[in-house]
Amino acid sequence: MKSASPNSKRAAQLLVGGMVGLHIGAVPTIVVFSIIDGPQGFISSLAAALAVMLFFSIGQGVMVVCADIDPRQLLIAALCSYVGRVSGIALAMFALLGLPGARDWMLDVPVVVTTCVATVAWIAGEIAAYRKLRIPVYDSTERPVDADS
Repeated sequence: MKSASPNSKRAAQLLVGGMVGLHIGAVPTIVVFSIIDGPQGFISSLAAALAVMLFFSIGQGVMVVCADIDPRQLLIAALCSYVGRVSGIALAMFALLGLPGARDWMLDVPVVVTTCVATVAWIAGEIAAYRKLRIPVYDSTERPVDADS
């Protein structure tokens, strides 16, 4: 089996960083809404956190798989992934909310707050992971330093 390229490894590190950040932000939020709103708060908050996790992990997963392709092709893959993710989540929301009694067990505030917290936490986790990445930069105009001078 072929080993992962450095670009894929870096993209995977960002995926892990985002996932860790999401858990750090979402778990306390789920606990708080479980305490405040009971089982309804738990289900609503958990569903929102899972939707955010699915959305971002699919997107970053595409980046891991496509890390070494031509930048134009990568842009197309990212845009197609985005359209697919948005469409999929929208269809899932319509399907879930169309179930009998769905409005009785899904609460608006836990969904909105958890979605916001989980999104910010994912991005913060990616930023923290990005700060630790080692990305080689080569400047072709740079000249070697002479040992004599």
